[in-house]
Amino acid sequence: MRKIASWIEDAGVVALRWDDTTVFKPGDFVFDRLAEHAQLVDGAILIFTGDDRVWYRDDKVSQPRDNVLLEYGLFSAALGRKRAIVCRSEDPRVPTDLDGIVRVQIRPNDGGLAKRVLQSWARELPLRIAERYAASPDEIKVLVRYWTSKHVDESSMTERLIGLGVPAAVIDLFLPRRRPTPKAAP
Repeated sequence: MRKIASWIEDAGVVALRWDDTTVFKPGDFVFDRLAEHAQLVDGAILIFTGDDRVWYRDDKVSQPRDNVLLEYGLFSAALGRKRAIVCRSEDPRVPTDLDGIVRVQIRPNDGGLAKRVLQSWARELPLRIAERYAASPDEIKVLVRYWTSKHVDESSMTERLIGLGVPAAVIDLFLPRRRPTPKAAP
Protein backbone atom coordinates (compact mmCIF):
# COMPACT_ATOMS: atom_id res chain seq x y z
CA MET A 1 0.00 0.00 0.00
CA ARG A 2 2.78 2.45 0.87
CA LYS A 3 4.57 1.71 -2.41
CA ILE A 4 1.43 2.36 -4.48
CA ALA A 5 0.72 5.56 -2.52
CA SER A 6 4.26 6.80 -3.22
CA TRP A 7 3.81 6.10 -6.95
CA ILE A 8 0.59 8.13 -6.96
CA GLU A 9 2.23 10.98 -5.05
CA ASP A 10 5.16 10.93 -7.52
CA ALA A 11 2.54 11.59 -10.23
CA GLY A 12 1.51 14.78 -8.41
CA VAL A 13 -1.68 13.42 -6.84
CA VAL A 14 -2.36 13.34 -3.11
CA ALA A 15 -2.76 9.79 -1.83
CA LEU A 16 -5.01 9.18 1.15
CA ARG A 17 -3.99 5.87 2.66
CA TRP A 18 -6.16 3.56 4.70
CA ASP A 19 -3.74 3.78 7.63
CA ASP A 20 -3.67 7.60 7.63
CA THR A 21 -4.82 8.75 11.08
CA THR A 22 -7.06 11.44 9.52
CA VAL A 23 -9.15 8.82 7.70
CA PHE A 24 -10.58 7.03 10.73
CA LYS A 25 -10.88 8.45 14.22
CA PRO A 26 -11.69 6.61 17.45
CA GLY A 27 -15.39 5.81 17.60
CA ASP A 28 -15.92 6.09 13.82
CA PHE A 29 -17.92 3.41 12.07
CA VAL A 30 -15.60 2.33 9.25
CA PHE A 31 -18.22 1.83 6.54
CA ASP A 32 -19.80 5.25 7.20
CA ARG A 33 -16.41 6.96 6.93
CA LEU A 34 -15.64 5.06 3.71
CA ALA A 35 -18.99 6.15 2.26
CA GLU A 36 -18.13 9.77 3.14
CA HIS A 37 -14.70 9.48 1.55
CA ALA A 38 -16.20 7.91 -1.57
CA GLN A 39 -18.02 11.22 -2.11
CA LEU A 40 -14.92 13.35 -1.47
CA VAL A 41 -12.05 11.66 -3.30
CA ASP A 42 -11.26 11.83 -7.02
CA GLY A 43 -10.28 8.18 -7.34
CA ALA A 44 -9.73 4.98 -5.39
CA ILE A 45 -7.33 2.08 -5.74
CA LEU A 46 -8.38 -1.15 -4.07
CA ILE A 47 -5.71 -3.78 -3.59
CA PHE A 48 -6.81 -7.38 -4.01
CA THR A 49 -4.38 -9.74 -2.29
CA GLY A 50 -4.75 -13.36 -1.26
CA ASP A 51 -5.16 -12.59 2.45
CA ASP A 52 -7.89 -15.15 3.11
CA ARG A 53 -7.67 -18.89 2.48
CA VAL A 54 -11.09 -20.33 1.66
CA TRP A 55 -12.57 -23.47 0.24
CA TYR A 56 -13.85 -22.94 -3.29
CA ARG A 57 -15.53 -26.02 -4.66
CA ASP A 58 -12.98 -28.76 -3.88
CA ASP A 59 -9.88 -26.58 -3.58
CA LYS A 60 -8.43 -24.33 -0.94
CA VAL A 61 -7.68 -20.97 -2.60
CA SER A 62 -6.55 -17.47 -1.67
CA GLN A 63 -8.94 -14.59 -2.13
CA PRO A 64 -9.18 -10.91 -1.16
CA ARG A 65 -10.81 -10.05 2.12
CA ASP A 66 -14.59 -9.73 1.90
CA ASN A 67 -14.45 -6.12 3.09
CA VAL A 68 -12.16 -5.17 0.18
CA LEU A 69 -14.68 -6.60 -2.29
CA LEU A 70 -17.47 -4.66 -0.59
CA GLU A 71 -15.37 -1.48 -0.60
CA TYR A 72 -14.70 -1.89 -4.32
CA GLY A 73 -18.46 -1.95 -4.87
CA LEU A 74 -18.92 1.14 -2.71
CA PHE A 75 -16.24 3.18 -4.49
CA SER A 76 -17.09 2.02 -8.00
CA ALA A 77 -20.75 2.93 -7.40
CA ALA A 78 -19.80 6.39 -6.12
CA LEU A 79 -16.97 7.17 -8.56
CA GLY A 80 -17.54 4.95 -11.57
CA ARG A 81 -15.36 2.04 -12.67
CA LYS A 82 -12.79 4.25 -14.39
CA ARG A 83 -12.09 6.09 -11.13
CA ALA A 84 -12.22 3.10 -8.75
CA ILE A 85 -9.68 0.58 -9.91
CA VAL A 86 -8.28 -2.71 -8.71
CA CYS A 87 -4.65 -3.65 -8.21
CA ARG A 88 -4.00 -7.32 -7.84
CA SER A 89 -1.04 -8.70 -5.95
CA GLU A 90 -0.22 -12.38 -6.13
CA ASP A 91 -3.03 -14.24 -7.87
CA PRO A 92 -6.08 -14.32 -5.60
CA ARG A 93 -9.33 -15.81 -6.78
CA VAL A 94 -11.92 -13.10 -7.42
CA PRO A 95 -15.67 -13.53 -7.81
CA THR A 96 -16.66 -14.28 -11.39
CA ASP A 97 -18.71 -11.06 -11.57
CA LEU A 98 -15.44 -9.12 -11.21
CA ASP A 99 -13.42 -11.24 -13.65
CA GLY A 100 -14.13 -8.94 -16.59
CA ILE A 101 -12.62 -5.89 -14.91
CA VAL A 102 -9.16 -4.97 -16.17
CA ARG A 103 -6.85 -4.90 -13.16
CA VAL A 104 -3.35 -3.62 -12.60
CA GLN A 105 -1.17 -6.58 -11.73
CA ILE A 106 1.50 -5.80 -9.11
CA ARG A 107 4.56 -7.99 -9.59
CA PRO A 108 8.02 -7.59 -8.06
CA ASN A 109 9.88 -7.75 -11.39
CA ASP A 110 7.54 -6.05 -13.85
CA GLY A 111 10.09 -3.45 -14.95
CA GLY A 112 8.01 -0.63 -13.46
CA LEU A 113 4.95 -1.37 -15.59
CA ALA A 114 2.46 -1.20 -12.70
CA LYS A 115 3.99 2.07 -11.52
CA ARG A 116 3.66 3.65 -14.99
CA VAL A 117 0.09 2.41 -15.43
CA LEU A 118 -1.01 3.75 -12.02
CA GLN A 119 0.73 7.09 -12.51
CA SER A 120 -0.92 7.50 -15.90
CA TRP A 121 -4.31 6.65 -14.36
CA ALA A 122 -3.73 9.19 -11.55
CA ARG A 123 -2.79 11.96 -13.98
CA GLU A 124 -5.93 11.25 -16.07
CA LEU A 125 -8.33 11.51 -13.12
CA PRO A 126 -9.45 15.05 -14.06
CA LEU A 127 -10.49 13.73 -17.49
CA ARG A 128 -12.40 10.85 -15.92
CA ILE A 129 -14.20 13.27 -13.62
CA ALA A 130 -15.18 15.45 -16.59
CA GLU A 131 -16.45 12.37 -18.49
CA ARG A 132 -18.63 11.41 -15.57
CA TYR A 133 -20.19 14.82 -15.07
CA ALA A 134 -20.42 16.22 -18.59
CA ALA A 135 -24.00 16.64 -19.72
CA SER A 136 -25.36 14.05 -22.14
CA PRO A 137 -26.87 15.07 -25.51
CA ASP A 138 -30.38 14.43 -24.16
CA GLU A 139 -29.69 16.62 -21.13
CA ILE A 140 -28.35 19.38 -23.38
CA LYS A 141 -31.50 19.26 -25.55
CA VAL A 142 -33.75 19.55 -22.50
CA LEU A 143 -31.74 22.45 -21.08
CA VAL A 144 -31.67 24.35 -24.37
CA ARG A 145 -35.43 23.87 -24.84
CA TYR A 146 -36.09 25.07 -21.30
CA TRP A 147 -33.77 28.06 -21.55
CA THR A 148 -35.22 28.98 -24.95
CA SER A 149 -38.74 28.91 -23.47
CA LYS A 150 -37.52 31.29 -20.75
CA HIS A 151 -35.96 33.59 -23.38
CA VAL A 152 -32.39 33.04 -22.16
CA ASP A 153 -30.00 34.53 -24.69
CA GLU A 154 -27.52 32.42 -26.62
CA SER A 155 -24.39 33.73 -24.88
CA SER A 156 -25.87 32.93 -21.44
CA MET A 157 -26.79 29.43 -22.63
CA THR A 158 -23.25 28.96 -23.94
CA GLU A 159 -21.75 30.04 -20.59
CA ARG A 160 -24.05 27.69 -18.68
CA LEU A 161 -23.25 24.72 -20.93
CA ILE A 162 -19.51 25.37 -20.71
CA GLY A 163 -19.94 25.38 -16.93
CA LEU A 164 -21.43 21.88 -17.24
CA GLY A 165 -18.33 20.69 -19.09
CA VAL A 166 -19.85 20.68 -22.57
CA PRO A 167 -17.25 21.36 -25.30
CA ALA A 168 -17.88 24.40 -27.52
CA ALA A 169 -18.10 22.23 -30.66
CA VAL A 170 -20.92 20.24 -29.07
CA ILE A 171 -22.71 23.39 -27.92
CA ASP A 172 -22.82 24.62 -31.52
CA LEU A 173 -24.80 21.51 -32.47
CA PHE A 174 -27.57 22.24 -29.98
CA LEU A 175 -28.05 25.98 -29.71
CA PRO A 176 -30.72 27.54 -31.88
CA ARG A 177 -29.06 30.11 -34.09
CA ARG A 178 -30.94 33.33 -34.23
CA ARG A 179 -30.44 34.37 -37.78
CA PRO A 180 -32.02 37.46 -39.24
CA THR A 181 -35.10 36.77 -41.35
CA PRO A 182 -34.18 37.14 -45.03
CA LYS A 183 -35.75 40.18 -46.66
CA ALA A 184 -37.61 39.85 -49.90
CA ALA A 185 -36.25 41.78 -52.84
CA PRO A 186 -38.32 44.88 -53.64
